[in-house]
Amino acid sequence: MRIDTLIRKSTSWSQLFTRLQSVQPKIKGDVFERVVQLYLQTHPEYETQLSSVWLLEEVPRRIRAMLNLPELDEGIDLIAETVDHKYWAIQAKFRSNRDSRLTNKADLATFTALAFHTCDNIDYGLICATTSQPLKKVELVGTNTGFRLFSDFSALDDHDCAGWKRLKSALGTPPSATEETPSNVASKTCHQECLYALSRGQAGSWKDDHAVRHW
Repeated sequence: MRIDTLIRKSTSWSQLFTRLQSVQPKIKGDVFERVVQLYLQTHPEYETQLSSVWLLEEVPRRIRAMLNLPELDEGIDLIAETVDHKYWAIQAKFRSNRDSRLTNKADLATFTALAFHTCDNIDYGLICATTSQPLKKVELVGTNTGFRLFSDFSALDDHDCAGWKRLKSALGTPPSATEETPSNVASKTCHQECLYALSRGQAGSWKDDHAVRHW
């Protein structure tokens, strides 16, 4: 997964956050969703509570039907199952400006309506964002919704990036670079072409995006 490569090559959360400033919005969102998944799988507070954490497209059909989860992304980015078979809806919001603040109407109304009114059997909502400020009126959200903000992800860099290293360990072993399968050869060739185009200043916006995905 190219998103995993982007995470794996970052030596800290702060380095990844800086790198994401220069990539396309869709990539920022996809990478942060993956970071949230890995965070919940490896953070001591959550790894004992949660038995599964799925990106939206990974949610099993049986679980999707039980939750009445829409097929398309309408505000829920991940679903988690607890060890006692309760379900959480999770939203991941990447904001380039860490000093910004989430708002009830613009950022969370769709999520809360979907999680607690459209869907069934959702016990808890978790909003993960790269902002340092919570909602202006956080009390309006209710006790069944929690937040993880920029400071929580920055804490991954404490103690010689211990949390970040633990998070990256969940990515597993990267594919061997020496395996010369036809698909690998094609991928490497495309990667080289992208880098060459970028170095010559000849790549258009779509090639920039393509090159970042291969980085």
